[in-house]
Amino acid sequence: MTRLAQAYEALAEAAAAVALELRATAPPEPSGAPLTELLPFDEPFTETVTNEPHGSAAVCPAHGVAYRDGTYGPYCPSLSDDPEWSNRKGYCNITPKNAAVWLRKTAAAGKR
Repeated sequence: MTRLAQAYEALAEAAAAVALELRATAPPEPSGAPLTELLPFDEPFTETVTNEPHGSAAVCPAHGVAYRDGTYGPYCPSLSDDPEWSNRKGYCNITPKNAAVWLRKTAAAGKR
């Protein structure tokens, strides 16, 4: 047997011994108060969860339209009135990557 094979065999035996020791020990007892005491549920949960994007990076900040997935990443499908933020065809050029820049510029200009 080669030295490398002997080393792997010794390593496997050591790992097996450690695994046996870990199985033999009992898991630690939980400390602190039970979870029911920490989180009282006096009021029922009434909020509804939706999958609609709103107020996040999934929506164009200028048009409020959800981004669509394109070949080069998410894009806004709306036509834009602002020539600075539109492509040569007139569509909105705001993406999740540059939305923060658009928000800063419009806030500085007092548009929004």
